[in-house]
Amino acid sequence: MTNERHDPLKQLDPTLAAELARYTNPTTTASSDHRSKATYDLRPDTIAQIKTIATELGVPIYSVAQKFLDYALAEYQAGRLELRRRAVVTTWKLE
Repeated sequence: MTNERHDPLKQLDPTLAAELARYTNPTTTASSDHRSKATYDLRPDTIAQIKTIATELGVPIYSVAQKFLDYALAEYQAGRLELRRRAVVTTWKLE
């Protein structure tokens, strides 16, 4: 068994990994610089993955979530991420 630490950045897109690796100020919070906070409904598995990455990097959870959002927005604006709507129909039927 080796003493190598699991590197979560190796599993990420290189551009996103570089952005996460550049994080230098873990004490900045939304309240400290007067930005608004937003809450989104995320799947529990997504939250767990973000928490794991944050723990392994030693940074706040919000900073990892922010970098993922920043990266996805940049990819979308560059035309490299396509979002498509799909209809989801839920109905109730009597038996």
